[in-house]
Amino acid sequence: MIAEGRTGIRTVLVWAETKDGLTERIGTILGEFAAGADDVLHVGYAAVHVGWRDVENDGPSGEQRRELRLEYSALMVLRDPAPIAHCPPLTE
Repeated sequence: MIAEGRTGIRTVLVWAETKDGLTERIGTILGEFAAGADDVLHVGYAAVHVGWRDVENDGPSGEQRRELRLEYSALMVLRDPAPIAHCPPLTE
């Protein structure tokens, strides 16, 4: 899901069943939607337990075991490096 506002801020929500899948999707999104090397990127991510799965054991018994099933998600915010006109600069 991608949302783009008039202020030059692009927000992307991405999810996958594996960490590697999430990393691959983030890389693809950055390649497609990052306007330039100066874009500012903010990323928040999480792993959420979504169920269980039965997996065959690799050992000699061949018994099944149960594993957690997780879903990985990330919220990415890309913005242009130019300051937003309606936001005053932060002061110390």
